[in-house]
Amino acid sequence: MSGKRQFTLVDKFVVTAAVPLVFVFLLLVLIVILRHQVELDARQNDRSKHLIAKTSAVIEECNDVGVAFIIYDAQTKPFFEERFVNSVAKLRASYHSLAHIAKDYPRYEPIVKATRQDAEEALDILARRKAIIDAGGRLEITEALNLQDQLKHIEKELDTIIADERAAQQELRETQRSGQWLGIAIVLAFFAVTIGIALVFAFRRSTANRLNVLMENSMRLGAEQPLAQRLDGTDEIAQIDRVFHEAAYKLEETTRLRQQFVAMISHDMRTPLAAVKSTLELLGAGTWGELSERAQAKVGRAEENLKHTINLINNLIDLEKMQSGKIEISPEVISLCDLLWRCSSLVNQLAESRSITIESPECDVPLYADEEKLTQLVINLLGNAVKFSPDHSKIKIDVATERSMVKVSITDQGPGIPEAERRKVFERYHQIAGEKAKDGSGLGLAICKAIVKAHDGEIGVDSEVGKGSTFWFKLPAD
Repeated sequence: MSGKRQFTLVDKFVVTAAVPLVFVFLLLVLIVILRHQVELDARQNDRSKHLIAKTSAVIEECNDVGVAFIIYDAQTKPFFEERFVNSVAKLRASYHSLAHIAKDYPRYEPIVKATRQDAEEALDILARRKAIIDAGGRLEITEALNLQDQLKHIEKELDTIIADERAAQQELRETQRSGQWLGIAIVLAFFAVTIGIALVFAFRRSTANRLNVLMENSMRLGAEQPLAQRLDGTDEIAQIDRVFHEAAYKLEETTRLRQQFVAMISHDMRTPLAAVKSTLELLGAGTWGELSERAQAKVGRAEENLKHTINLINNLIDLEKMQSGKIEISPEVISLCDLLWRCSSLVNQLAESRSITIESPECDVPLYADEEKLTQLVINLLGNAVKFSPDHSKIKIDVATERSMVKVSITDQGPGIPEAERRKVFERYHQIAGEKAKDGSGLGLAICKAIVKAHDGEIGVDSEVGKGSTFWFKLPAD
């Protein structure tokens, strides 16, 4: 590594931000100078805008009062009466605000006072007319026209205030002397923005592609795919990329060791164990002589333990194939209910030994699936239900069609599954706490999930502690 200093992302960001900040500081100095020159003009301009706004509000409220009264005269309903009353209140409030502001404008104060008095007289007339209307009368057309003329006169007088103030604002804009300084500030601002944009594009060009590579590597790492070539440099992005490559290497090494372990189990353990199982079966059958009752019991327990071990090895191998994408399914059109009936028959012997009844539905539902894998799935779920069901209980299988999916539910009357456990039941090696947890390998439900996933389906469980569980899966309908 050379002695030349490598820039980090922080260094690049500081350079990108520092240059525009210098120009921003110069602009702030100019703004302070300009502020001193335009402060008085700005205050005057704000006062003028405020006066215009308040005057316009009074004019608008005058119009609203007239419209509201005419509507109320046409339809004497509570809603329109309330609108008229609110309009009158708003007009008086607006006039009060305008009178307060006009105290600072001696030339406008007489106009405001006169129009306010005219408005009050008009409101008094409207109040008397409203009483007549409420008593069943109607507004005369001549009265309406007179009131309209009176309101227009008020608006015309107030318009003179707005016109005078707008003329004063125009004169103020024409006499301002800060235009030259403002032009310089605008030029500098444009220059600063140009430099800032150029630096941002340079920063983006130097980092965007590297960030894209980093994001791509993060997705590839999650999907266990080969990563892109390592990034050069010593900045933070390059360091994170090195971490990704190291993690990918360790993940690849772990996967390789796991596959070697499963292959060793498959070739070096399953075959000898199968031979031992055959020997025990022959020994228990009396092929080499009759055994005592005690010896027969010992051989039987050894057979059960060996069978459990072989099933565990087979489940481990199946799960490894499924999760490594090597599972092969051969879908065909099958009768789902016939398959459920056959699976129930296979599990029924175990269920009858504990007086457990399995109810299988009668239906005619075709399904496009791998019959062997689906049989393994259902037997696993049924065996799990029998295992956790109490004696003399019932297990029910239901089939339903939901949109384009076929849903199979297996409900038991067992102890139920706590909510915290439900999210983990389909994970490999996870076992639900309880007396019967030690009887399983923790792989059955994980295999079920892999089979359903291979069929583009869904699997889940609904349960309530003390009331049993319902394991279900959905597969695409034929």
